[in-house]
Amino acid sequence: MTRRDEEPSLTRLVTNGFRFTRKVVVKLMRTTISVVKKVNARRSPRPGPPWESTMEPPPPPPNKATVETAEGAKWTASTFYFASSFNVDGRPRTDIARALIRALENETGWACTSRWVRSGHHLGQTVGSTREIMSVTDLTDLRAADVVLIVPLNGTARGAHVEMGASFAWDKPTYLYRPRVKEGTAFDALCTDFPESWKKAVDAVLAEMGL
Repeated sequence: MTRRDEEPSLTRLVTNGFRFTRKVVVKLMRTTISVVKKVNARRSPRPGPPWESTMEPPPPPPNKATVETAEGAKWTASTFYFASSFNVDGRPRTDIARALIRALENETGWACTSRWVRSGHHLGQTVGSTREIMSVTDLTDLRAADVVLIVPLNGTARGAHVEMGASFAWDKPTYLYRPRVKEGTAFDALCTDFPESWKKAVDAVLAEMGL
């Protein structure tokens, strides 16, 4: 038998005169497989601490509400712009808007694009902002959204009415609910009414905040 530097394969060993019976080959194969199983078993993760078994799994993500177009087609939106009153009863109340946004995000499963409820440009204008920056920010956020939700809390919600017109111009599905002042504009007829579950979510927030 000639010796080679590289490790000979099973075929070469057999052809060079080694007498491997079928039984021995099968035994070798089984031995190799059993070793692999042992190695894999050693690499399996250890069980976690006992308190992990009692922890509840995280809740599933909320189902996203569907939007129906004028043609009757339905699709699932992901984001909405929230238009409402900046001033309520004569003073800034963005805390109400933030609470309403949280409630509507939970109800619809959509994410809100509106920055005006937290923007320093809108809140007190402490960073040298101008009305132009405020208006461009609002229109940018509105255009980036799939859907527009409008909840005027005053009859003279002038900014929300401008945003209603922009929503029509960009062909956005536009939903409207007037929980406090029912009198609106003729353009309200072009909006879609809030579903009852959305109205209940809005009414619950306003009642909790004393409005």
